[in-house]
Parts: sequence; C-alpha cells; structure tokens
Amino acid sequence: MSAPCSGAPRAISNIVSACGLWRKRAVSIAPRVLYNTAERGFLPTQRAEAYRRDRQLEESGENLGTAAASAPRGEMLRNIAETFGTRALLLGVNFAVSVATARMLLEEGRGLLAVAMFIGSVGIQLSGLGLHTSSVYFPARDRTLIGPVLANAMAVCLAAGLISAAGAAAVARFRPDLFSIDGSLLFLALLYIPVGQTITVASNMLLGMKDVRAFNISTIGPPVILLALLCAAYFTGGATPVSALAMAIVSMIPLAAWGTARIARQASGRPEFSPALLKEMFSYGARAYAAAFPAFLVFRVDIILIFKYLGAAEAGIYSISVALAGLLRILPQVAGQIVHPKLCGMDSWDEKLALTKKTALGITAATLPAIAAAALLAKPLIVLFYGKAFAPAAVPFLLTLPGIFAWNLQSVVGKILISDGYSGKIVVAWFAALAVNLGLNITLIPRMGLPGAAIAFSAALIALSAAILFIIFSTDRKMRRAGASGGETD
Repeated sequence: MSAPCSGAPRAISNIVSACGLWRKRAVSIAPRVLYNTAERGFLPTQRAEAYRRDRQLEESGENLGTAAASAPRGEMLRNIAETFGTRALLLGVNFAVSVATARMLLEEGRGLLAVAMFIGSVGIQLSGLGLHTSSVYFPARDRTLIGPVLANAMAVCLAAGLISAAGAAAVARFRPDLFSIDGSLLFLALLYIPVGQTITVASNMLLGMKDVRAFNISTIGPPVILLALLCAAYFTGGATPVSALAMAIVSMIPLAAWGTARIARQASGRPEFSPALLKEMFSYGARAYAAAFPAFLVFRVDIILIFKYLGAAEAGIYSISVALAGLLRILPQVAGQIVHPKLCGMDSWDEKLALTKKTALGITAATLPAIAAAALLAKPLIVLFYGKAFAPAAVPFLLTLPGIFAWNLQSVVGKILISDGYSGKIVVAWFAALAVNLGLNITLIPRMGLPGAAIAFSAALIALSAAILFIIFSTDRKMRRAGASGGETD
C-alpha cells in the first residue's frame, strides 16, 4: 500500500554517493556510474563521446556542469544512517498497514484491494515508459537539466497515465469480464495511476538530485499517512476496499505536491518541455523499462490469477504470503544498492567478480538464518497478527521461501552484469522467468490452489537466478579466454 516504485531498480542515491566517497577523491558516484556505462556503450553512441570528455574534465577538477562536487564525509554518513533508518521504519509501517487492512477487510476485502492495487500498479509500470529511470539519471548528471527533466517526465508520465486509465475504463465498459472488479473500486484503481505517476517521478528526481532527506520523506510519508488514516477508520466504523484504496490515493497527494514544488524551486529557470532531451530520456530508460515490466509481473501476476481461478477470499489470503515474503527481500536489496556503484567504479572483471562473490557469501550467511526463522514461526505469527482466518497463508509462504532465497542471491550477483549496462540477456532472462511463472500458475492454481501459485513463484525466481548465474559464468569464461581483465557483457 505504499507509493509505487519505479520499473527499473530503485538505487538509493545517498548510499551510492557514500560508497563513492571511500575512493581517494570525494566525487559524486552518479556521474561516475554514468561515465562508466557510457564507455561500455550502454548509452547512445552520439552522447558517449561527450560523456568521456566530461569525465576527463571531472578528473582534472574542471567539470562544473555536473553535480560532482565533494561532500563532507559526515554528511554522507548521516545520509546513510537516515536512509537505513527510513528503510527500517518503512518496513514496520508497511507491515502495520498490511495487518490493519487484513483485520478490517478480512479475506475477501483484502483480495479485492490487492486486485485493485495490481491494476493501478500495472498502469503505472506501463505508462512510465522508462522515464522513471531517466528522471534519476539526468538530474544526477547535470543540475541545469532539473527543470526540463521535471517538465518532460511529469508531462509524459501524467499524460500516459491518464490515457492508460481512460483506455482501461473504456475497455471495462465494453468488456467488463476482462476486469475482476468494477464500480467505484475500478474507478479508484484507475485514478491511482496518474497520482502514483506523479509521486514516483517526484521521488525519483529527488533521488537523482541527491536531496536525500526529501527523498526519504517522500518515501516514508505516504505509508505513514495511510496508516494514520486506517487507524482513524478503525475507531470510527472500519473500512471497505473502496475506502482503503481512497485512503492510499489521498496519502500520496500531499507528498507528490510537496516533492514537485521542492524540485521546481531548485530548477535553474522555469521548467520547460524539451523534445530533444525527452528523446534521450526515452533512449536511456528503454532497457531498464524492458526489464522492469516482466520483473513487476513475476512478483504480482499470481494475485490476479488466483482471483480469477479461486476468488477474492483466496487472493486475500495469498496477499499476506506475498507481503511477508517481501520483508525477507529488504536486506539483499540494500546490499545490492551498496555494491552496485562500487562495481561500476571498477574496470577489472576479476575485481568485480571477487567483490560479487564476497557480497553473495555475506548475504547468504545473513539471510539463511532469517529464512529458517521465518519458516519456523510463520504460522503462529500470522495467526497472532492477522488472525486465524489468514492461517492458510502459512503454507504458500513456506513454499515461496526457496524462490526468495534464489532471488536474494541474484539481486546481489546480478549487479555485476548491470554495472556494464542492462545487457539484453538480462531482459531475456526476466521474460523467461515470467513465462515460467505464467505457465505454472495457469497449470497449478486450478489443481493445487494457493500452494500451486507459491510453487510457480519459487520456480520462476529459481529459473531467473540460474539464468543470471549462467550468464555470469559464461562471461567469466569469455573474459579468461580472451585474456582480458575487463570487458563487455553484451
């Protein structure tokens, strides 16, 4: 129920910058990531040479166009502490929101809400068009682009969001069987799209601008407001799926307006639409967009299929399994965000591989006990917090754990490939995982119910992790045969 995230991975800019500070020169990591990816051919050829020139200027201390000025180490450490604190608080708030909605809406209401959120989130992912990623990247490169990036991203994302919502509404009018909900709940699910687009663009731009505190506020603000609204509803008569979704939308509006106003104040001049820059924003975000959408569906499509085959109550129970499994992904995600900029700053493949192995071993050692504890305590904790009605969520939750472990591993080791740009092989791997997920869900849900969906989910993530590891091993063999210490992973 928190504000939606972008199609590409949400790299925390203050952690990224702090990692860069451990180098001899305190230079912002975002431009460094940019130059490294440019040199590896990820960005359009016509801009790569300009970025190489910018790096030469940066190394000589003359690049004033990028926001690569040194920052005090104390400030960076404070940013790290704030971001980790925000993540911890967000974890607790989202858990409290899931408990509150489950207690008030019960199984069927929770299922209807999950489906409505799925529809809205799909609209946000589809209509983002890769600009969620670009809105981080370009302000990080050059603060003079803040105004045009804001104008471009807001105009296109809002327009695409409204068009997506209007198109879905038209389809629902003539083919209501294609949607699992209708009436006010469907209307709010479609309204969720443009509102979600606004806050997603705003928070991503704050990330790129290295306005760490504002980014953290925009991240934690909506779920905190939502939790307060849910608590108020609990003491004043309860909630319905419609009112809960309305609260989610209302919780995003003040933070979206505040973030947009804060960005506009930092723009050098009036934000103006720039077609030339928009073309480059689309070009940069294309691969991230291609990988983000199948990734989103791998984690969400089972809810809608369960609703179709088994009904709202079963979807509501399964949504608790998914929510709890998501809690086990937090630590590896943060570790991946930390290791990514370090990998981008390395030119040697051997160095990258050594750091990746070291991080993967650390994450394995840290997450295995957590997964084992979750397996042992799942049912009593679900009954304690969510109630006996949600006790059946324990079995599918246990069946998702192998997939969560595989996902946690690849979310770290996969950064070695992303550090050279979004390889086309990664996109293929995500689409293959989605095909596995869809095929098994369609086959197993009617026969096995919720356990079948959990098995499909785990199988898809295990297949994805196996594919990523295969790509890494193949690249390593290629590097060693060529006798090179670094190269492309195309």
